[in-house]
Amino acid sequence: MKKLDYSPICMETYVIDTNLFTLVTAETNMLLVYENTMLKWSAHLDFLPTAIHRAFLKGIRGTLVLLSDEGRLECCYLGTEPSFFVAPPVSVPEIDFEKAEHELLALETVISKSNNNDATIQNNIEKDLDVTIAVDSEIVVCTFQHNIKNAASNYMCGLKITIVPQASFQEVQVTILVQRPLKVVPSIHFFSNLCETARVCSHAFLDEAQDVPSLIVEVKVSVINTFGVPRALTRFTLLPSSLILEAAGAEKENKHKITLTTDQPPRALASLFEEYCDSQASPNAIGFKGASGNRATILVAKHSEKYRLQSDTVTMLPVLIELLLARLKKNCGPDCKVFFSSPLPASDIFNYANEHFIAKSRVKELQENLCQLTAQFRLIQKRLIAKYRAKNPISLKPLELLLGDTYTDISEITDKLECELENLAKAQSDLACALYLAKQLIDLLHVDKDLMSMISSLFCTNVKDLDIQAWEDVMDASFCYLLRTLLAKTEKDRLRAPHTSFDEVKDLAKFEKHLGQVLERLPKQHALKEDDDVFDKDESQKPDSDQSEEVKAGKPIGSQYGEFSSRLLSARKSLRMHKPNQGQNSADPNEPIT
Repeated sequence: MKKLDYSPICMETYVIDTNLFTLVTAETNMLLVYENTMLKWSAHLDFLPTAIHRAFLKGIRGTLVLLSDEGRLECCYLGTEPSFFVAPPVSVPEIDFEKAEHELLALETVISKSNNNDATIQNNIEKDLDVTIAVDSEIVVCTFQHNIKNAASNYMCGLKITIVPQASFQEVQVTILVQRPLKVVPSIHFFSNLCETARVCSHAFLDEAQDVPSLIVEVKVSVINTFGVPRALTRFTLLPSSLILEAAGAEKENKHKITLTTDQPPRALASLFEEYCDSQASPNAIGFKGASGNRATILVAKHSEKYRLQSDTVTMLPVLIELLLARLKKNCGPDCKVFFSSPLPASDIFNYANEHFIAKSRVKELQENLCQLTAQFRLIQKRLIAKYRAKNPISLKPLELLLGDTYTDISEITDKLECELENLAKAQSDLACALYLAKQLIDLLHVDKDLMSMISSLFCTNVKDLDIQAWEDVMDASFCYLLRTLLAKTEKDRLRAPHTSFDEVKDLAKFEKHLGQVLERLPKQHALKEDDDVFDKDESQKPDSDQSEEVKAGKPIGSQYGEFSSRLLSARKSLRMHKPNQGQNSADPNEPIT
């Protein structure tokens, strides 16, 4: 027992070895630390906390989390030197994009020079650090608590990462990333002064009963060597498909169909998906069932190099395409090429984007209503306290009724908000599947590498909505940039003023228009590049003018038509090269893209 000479406000206890430590805050803004019953430390606080807790944050042991009655939250720890720096008030000036671009170019120059100076360290990071990933092929029953509703998919698999350093490192952090609704526990591992082999183990499982866009596991290893130079390594692997898919009966007809063509003879599905086939299964068709209950089917043609993936929902297709591509390359070799030549599923992406926009709008509306009701609830409480303190009290029944009705409204809106947040999470997951499918199909079009890298960063499958910026706002600005640069239809579009507005998207009409234009011009851009390549090849093999008549006499008629079309493409190309000087004055920056 300990008798205190002051009024305590809050306290926290913890045990180290066999000693009991107690943190007590006094009404004089003092924090006192007791070991058993003896005072060991005291410190003055800037405010009076009403709650205190001891936590472990980012490798800092014994962080103190303090909360005041006004909602002020601070994380601190004892034994530090006092800091007299006072942060200036935050002011967000308007962004000057031209100045920011110049600063970005200057920083990129500094970074490139820095990388050139320590090129030896950068090249040796692969040799100094060996990272291997082992995924357990067998899945076991999940022991983590999560909110999955489909008990048939309540499984998890192990991830074992081995780090073999050839040198000493000050800090090493291993981060494991997966696509939602998959989850990895623990997702971060940290080491300090690593100089010998280290092994970590995590477990991946399905956190929600929804379709998964990808089974790819991304492992990022960030290190700081003894010279204080940071470096990073990235490794990829695939989770077992049995974690999210189970065998089901093949279906003959489905709403959504994707046809892929390969340059290799067709492989039997029994050899590609051995774990899903049995003796009674059809050799040319195999069915799958996902955690959400949706079904999908893979068919292989008997006499052609074609595979068809079909399902009643688009969200099941991306993971099947990923599995099919991975197993084709495993069985046919890394040189196996897969092609896609059908139109991109623009309408499906429109539908999922619309559902996401509607769900986000409902959540925002409910949050605004909840803020208004909570503000009203606090005002009523203050009014009640003022009435209680009055010398001549009057009836409080009207305020009590109003307080009860407000509380009931808050409870109802809170329940609706929870349901809408679940709908928003499902809409984000479905939209991520549709975006990942579009990125896969664009990759199978074999477009230009620079364009593909930009598309990969544009169709980001990690759909997030911030309070100040939603997913549609970022995507619309990116679409406008693509339509004015790499996917410009005419030189007039290239001469337009750059899109520098990041306004909130309140109507999806323009957003869908820009998205449709991007998906429509991608195959055309790919076809135009192929025509240009063929044209360049024909021009390099063009005979001399003195022998042209003799060569044409021995050519088939069809090749003469092809040569004429190549000359026509050359003429159009030259017109496009000379057109900017003529149309520069007539370009209207405010005219919409068509």
